[in-house]
Amino acid sequence: MIVPILLGALTGGAGLLSFRLLFPPAPPLQASIDRLHRRNALASLATPDQSEGMSDLLGRTVGVTAARIARDLGLNFASLEADLRITGGSVEQHLARKIVLGLYGLAMPALLTLLGSLLGFTIPFMYPALLGVLLGVLFFFAPDVGNRHQARARRDDFKHSLGSFLDLVVISLAGGAGVESALRDAAAIGEGWTFVQLHNALETTVLTGETPWAVLSRLGVELSVPELVELAASDPVMIMASVVMPRSSSRSCWSRCHRADM
Repeated sequence: MIVPILLGALTGGAGLLSFRLLFPPAPPLQASIDRLHRRNALASLATPDQSEGMSDLLGRTVGVTAARIARDLGLNFASLEADLRITGGSVEQHLARKIVLGLYGLAMPALLTLLGSLLGFTIPFMYPALLGVLLGVLFFFAPDVGNRHQARARRDDFKHSLGSFLDLVVISLAGGAGVESALRDAAAIGEGWTFVQLHNALETTVLTGETPWAVLSRLGVELSVPELVELAASDPVMIMASVVMPRSSSRSCWSRCHRADM
């Protein structure tokens, strides 16, 4: 009795998933608007092209449908989008990954039970059902935990590298460079993901006409790094004043100047 039920459920689930893959719904207007906003975002991740592969296929089909339903229910993805700007990928790809892993965890005990039944073992239906629900829930939320942990680690690295960036800015200022030139030079000299983000953001000022402070503040908001937002809110005159201080105390002077402005 259990075997036909399991086979029917798996067949129906596979048929539904195949239908969604072959005939995806038209993307809603809000999804197109969101893509335009992401295209104008400053943050970018230096990773291989994410426009290919099964992850992108599921994101453009299952993920789009899941994101539309979630937004219709009033769910807010602001925190998730901030993490994904750091770790890479889109909300649609992330939701598709959650769904696939959840279904895998849900189906795994059923498949093992089916295999046991074919081998002649009798397993009560209640045990694989409860185990499937438990694994489905755990696997469904596993991408959230992993993504949040990776984003936290990258933010910590960003904050650590920001101190080195300030040191390079002070050195350029001491050499006679202007504030904006010192910011660009420091971002171009440094290495690592943090400096790539700072360099790309500062280079956009040539095209957009924004001030470096506005761009750095916007980057800090996109990455959810409040230290960068506070840095961008500092008075450029105070930054120039920090040049006369010893290099070892430049960052503490910057912080004191910012608190004085508050």
